[in-house]
Amino acid sequence: MAQVLVIDDERGIRLTFQAFLEESGHQVDTAEDAGAAMRLLTENNYDVVLTDIVMPRLDGIELLKIIRIRSPETQVVIVTGQPEVESAAASVRAGAFDYLCKPVTKEMVQDIVHKATRLKQRD
Repeated sequence: MAQVLVIDDERGIRLTFQAFLEESGHQVDTAEDAGAAMRLLTENNYDVVLTDIVMPRLDGIELLKIIRIRSPETQVVIVTGQPEVESAAASVRAGAFDYLCKPVTKEMVQDIVHKATRLKQRD
């Protein structure tokens, strides 16, 4: 079981990802933007973070960079509805574990969190 943070400005996506991951036995918190996420990240030790790339004020790539500095062992998955080669490359350069393009299936979300958790446990 992993401690997971899901960050997306769309409530429906947050709740859907939360349901998918809780079904797999994970403990899941959600945040609607980077500010709320930063508060949760200072209060909790997450194994995996799934973050949307396009959010108000601070995007997912910038948030990823902050997470890499503050909590380098946390695995971060970037999720986007607007896939672009540049954003995928920027995610990898910033240290993302993986990059998913919406729409995603329950199996995709569960599988990526499982893989990220296994990698973190090896560290």
